[in-house]
Amino acid sequence: MFPGLFQRPNKAEALKQLRSQLAIFGAWVAVIRILILFSSSRESRQQEYTRAEEELLRLCIHYKLTAMFH
Repeated sequence: MFPGLFQRPNKAEALKQLRSQLAIFGAWVAVIRILILFSSSRESRQQEYTRAEEELLRLCIHYKLTAMFH
């Protein structure tokens, strides 16, 4: 039913995927921090920071879940 389910994962491939996922995550963090830095006012900066953190967390969870099942 699921042919790849019982195969042993390749460690080199897993490390390669982990590095690329961490690079993507780091890029998102950097982009969000830069956008917050150039925000116009302090109140909106705090609100944007909170929204950005929530969105980043959602993206991270979604990306991890999709990576687990592929």
